[in-house]
Amino acid sequence: MRLALVCVTAFALAACRGPSSDAVALGDVALPLGEVALALPPAAEPTPSPCGGCHPEEVSKLSRSSKGRSFSVANAPASPETYPSGDVTHAESGLVYRAFVLPDGRRMQEERRVDGTGIRQIEARFAIGSGQHLRSFLGVSEAQGGGLVELPLSFDTPSRRWVLTPGFAGLPNPRFERRVGSDCLFCHNDLTPRREETVNVYDGELAVGLSCVRCHGDAEAHLTAKGAIYNPGKDTPNRQLQVCQQCHLRGEVSVLATGRTWEAYGPNEPLTDFMSTYRTPTSFASGFASTGHPSPTRPLEAGPCLPGQQATVPCTTCHDPHLPESILKTSASLPPPSAESGPRAAESGPRAVAEPPTTLPSLRALVAGAASADSSDERQRRALAQLLLAASKADLAPDLLHALRALQLERGDALVALGRLEARHSQHESALTAFAGARARGVRDPMLADDEAESLRAIGQLESAVRVLSEKVKLAPDGERLLRLGRLALFAEQKPLALPALEQAHVLLKHRADPALTLAAVAKQEGRLPAAIRLVQSALDREPNHIGARLMAAQLAAAAGSLDAAVTQGEWALRLAPNNVPGLLLMAALSEQRREFVKAIDYVERASRLIPEDKKLKGEVSRLRGLEVSPPPPPPSSSAPAQP
Repeated sequence: MRLALVCVTAFALAACRGPSSDAVALGDVALPLGEVALALPPAAEPTPSPCGGCHPEEVSKLSRSSKGRSFSVANAPASPETYPSGDVTHAESGLVYRAFVLPDGRRMQEERRVDGTGIRQIEARFAIGSGQHLRSFLGVSEAQGGGLVELPLSFDTPSRRWVLTPGFAGLPNPRFERRVGSDCLFCHNDLTPRREETVNVYDGELAVGLSCVRCHGDAEAHLTAKGAIYNPGKDTPNRQLQVCQQCHLRGEVSVLATGRTWEAYGPNEPLTDFMSTYRTPTSFASGFASTGHPSPTRPLEAGPCLPGQQATVPCTTCHDPHLPESILKTSASLPPPSAESGPRAAESGPRAVAEPPTTLPSLRALVAGAASADSSDERQRRALAQLLLAASKADLAPDLLHALRALQLERGDALVALGRLEARHSQHESALTAFAGARARGVRDPMLADDEAESLRAIGQLESAVRVLSEKVKLAPDGERLLRLGRLALFAEQKPLALPALEQAHVLLKHRADPALTLAAVAKQEGRLPAAIRLVQSALDREPNHIGARLMAAQLAAAAGSLDAAVTQGEWALRLAPNNVPGLLLMAALSEQRREFVKAIDYVERASRLIPEDKKLKGEVSRLRGLEVSPPPPPPSSSAPAQP
C-alpha cells in the first residue's frame, strides 16, 4: 500500500499520546506494575519554636490551635484520619486510589488500575490543613528532583471519609506530580527558601508548621541580639489587621511588589509593601471580605469592624490567635470606632479593580495608564492584576491581544504574564520579545526557560530552543524537562544530546512510557529492530493503554513479519482511540497486506471523514476498490517433489 507506514513512526515520536480529544483519558490511565515511586527517610519532626523558653503557655496554645495545625507531618499524633481509606476512583481516568499505613508508621497513598495492576505508591510526608474541615497531603517527587507535590487523596473530617483532593477531578489527572510552590505554602507554613530555578524544590529542611515568627518576626534574631520583637497588639488597628490579612484576605488575584518573593515577608512591614490583593466588582459582595467572613449579605465592612474600609476594631477583639478555639469573646462588647486617620487607615481590604477588559477601548485606557511616564508601582501592580485576569480568559479577542503588546511595564513579572498570554494565542515571536524583556529586568521565574523553549520550537528555531532548555536542565533537572529536551534535540538533529537526556528521563519518569517510546522510534529509524522491540515492550509494561506504544508495537510486529500480532496491536490502539488517524491508516495498510480489502477500504474511509481536506485518501479508496476485484496473486511455487 502506498500509504507510508513511516507516518506512524513520526506520530509516535512527535505526539506519543495521540490527539488530545481521544488519547488524554486513556493514555493517562496506565502505570508501571509493582512500582514504588519513592523510598524516603522518615518525615521530619515539627519545627521547634525558640519562643517556648520564655513563653511556654502561648507556644503550647498556638500548637493546638487551628493555625498551629495548618501544616504538620502526616503521621502527627491525634491526626483525624482513619486508615485504610477504601478505594476512591478518579472517574475520568479510571485510576483507583487508596491511603494506608505501613508497619513502620509511614502514611502512604497508592494508585492502581481497576484490574489491580499498575501499582504505584508514594509516601505522604506532610499534611496541609488543620483537620477541622479538609486535610490534604504532600509528598516528594523523584521525577521533579525532590520537588514537593500534592497527593490525590484528602480526608474530609466532618464526613469522616476520604475524597479526591480539590483540583484532581476531571482531566488531565495530576496524579503524583502536582507541584506545590511557595505561594501555596505561604498561608499554611513558616517560610522556607525555595531553590532558584525551581518551582517546588526547597533549600534545606522544610519548615513544619506555622509558628510565632509569622506574626512576631524573627525570634532567633530577637534572642541573639536582644532586639525588639514585633508585637502587633501595640500597633494601630490597621496594622494589626494586616498581620491577619497576610493569610486571611480574599480576592481574585494577588500581586507581589516589585522584587519580592513568597519566601520573604516579615509581619512588621506593611502588607501593601509586600503584595496587593485585587477583586473585581462581581467576585463577591462589595467591600472587604475575609476568610471566615464570606457572607455576601453581611460583608465585614457592613459591621462595626471596618466602617468605610477603615479598621477600627482589630481581629483579636473576637479571635485569640493563641487559643485552640476559633472565637474567644463571643459576648464581648465592641469598642467605639477608632479616631485613627492618615495614610495607613486606607490599607485595609482588597483593592478594587475593573473586570478583565472585553473591549479594545477599555484595554487601551488600561495600557495608556500603566505605560505613562509617571506610572507608579501601585499602578503597575493594578495593571498586572488586570493582565493576569485577562490571561485567564481563553476567548480573549485578537484585537485585545494586540493592544496588550503595548503594555510596556517595567515589572518583569508583568512581561512574563504577557508573554504567556501571547504564546497561548500562538503569537510566539511577540511572546519571545516579552520573555526577553523579563530576562533583561532580572526576572527569575522558574518556568521562564520552558516557556521560551516552547515558543522557539513553535517558530522553528530548534537549536535555540535546545540551547535554552539544556541550560535550564543543568540548573534544575527533572524528568519532564529532560523528556522535552530529548525530543527537541532529536528534532534539531542533535542525537548526542538527545539520547542521554531521554535515558535519564526514562529512569526518572518511572510510570511514563514516553521516554522508552521515543528511544524505540530512534532505534527503529537506525534499523536496530531488536532494541526497538525491547524498548516498546518496556513502554507497554509501564503504560499498557498508551496509544503510541500500541501503534509502534504494531509497526514492529509487521516489520518482523508477524501480521497477526501487528493487527492485534493495531486493533487495541483503535479500541482506545477509534478516531486516531495514524492508527486507521496503519490498520488499512495491514489489512491490504492480508488482502482484506473491505476492511482496508473501511479504515481509509473513516480516516477520510476525519480529515476531508486530504484528497489523496479518496484516491486511495479508489485504488483499493480496484484491488478488491483483481484476482489474488498465485501461491509461491515449490520445487519440492510431489508426495505420493
